[in-house]
Amino acid sequence: LRPEQTALPHITMEAVQLAMREVRHCQGVLAGLQLCCAHSTAIVAELSFILELFMFVSRVCRCFVGVGASGGTVAASYNKLPLITRTDLANRLIKIGQLFQEAWVSRHRRGALEASSMLFSRALNTLHYEK
Repeated sequence: LRPEQTALPHITMEAVQLAMREVRHCQGVLAGLQLCCAHSTAIVAELSFILELFMFVSRVCRCFVGVGASGGTVAASYNKLPLITRTDLANRLIKIGQLFQEAWVSRHRRGALEASSMLFSRALNTLHYEK
């Protein structure tokens, strides 16, 4: 993760809000979904994880657009976000990490979970970093 090196010149608040509405719609559809296959629980868990991850990314974009809106350009930097925003994002990322672990264990070997969870650990460390 190198957020301080990422420019987001074409992302607008309207586009982010539209993406969030679409993800919420998909979450509603998923909540009412009734699969009849042998792995339905695992499939729903994986889809739920993916939608939560999409919503998290949308929230991060919304935060970056909000911070950059006053300056005219959006440059993604966690360090520019207020501490309370970073804490909220970190808490949401912890929840997503738990969903990931639940989905992983239902379909994969438990031994590889630690290596797969390192991405969430690195992202959490980035969110907690303070200058």
